[in-house]
Formats: sequence, C-alpha cells, structure tokens
Amino acid sequence: TPFLKEGEVVRQIFQARRGDNPWVAAWSTIARFPRLIVATDGALLVLSTRWMGKPESVLARLPRTTRLGEPEFSPWALLLLPLLFFRSLQLNGERLWVATGDLDELRAIDAAGVPVA
Repeated sequence: TPFLKEGEVVRQIFQARRGDNPWVAAWSTIARFPRLIVATDGALLVLSTRWMGKPESVLARLPRTTRLGEPEFSPWALLLLPLLFFRSLQLNGERLWVATGDLDELRAIDAAGVPVA
C-alpha cells in the first residue's frame, strides 16, 4: 500500500524473474531479486524487491492501458525441463520471465486494461 495512490485498488499481482535468459533469471530470486507486477484500477506498477520478495520501490508506473501481451516461449526451455514452465516478456525495457501458472493473471490484466469504446 505505500506505493499506491490514494483510492487505488489492487486488481492483480504476480512475481516475475528477471534476466536475459532463464538461467540468469533462475538466480534472480536469490541474487538479483524478482520484480512484482501490480495491476491496480488506475495503473500498472513494476516494483523492485528486497530479500524474500518484500517490495522496495516503484521502478515504473505505467498507464493502465499498457498491454503486457502474450509471453513468448523461449528455445532456452528446451535445454532444461523446468524452464518449460516459464515464458518471457519485455516490460519497462527489461526481460522478465513469468511462470506459466501466471498466464491467466497476465491475460486478465490485459483484458482489464483495454479501454471501453
């Protein structure tokens, strides 16, 4: 809540690993710290985290109409079976790796961010 504007309501939240490839991203939870993506009713926040995923600061406050898009399958995943459960996307100039279990959250964020005509 310290990163939200007054009256903002959290709609979805998920964790993403960061790194150029999944090998690096696998260590992001230990050494490089993951990102938290928070969708509110008014914005899309990218939060940096500290040890154990505790939010530390806002890296970006993007318009709520920002589209995350469908995360891409990476050929890196063919090298190690557990990587099959991650997809990559670009957000705020950074490559993020999202667990396939969070894909429904991503789609909900994109669907909610589409302005009503």
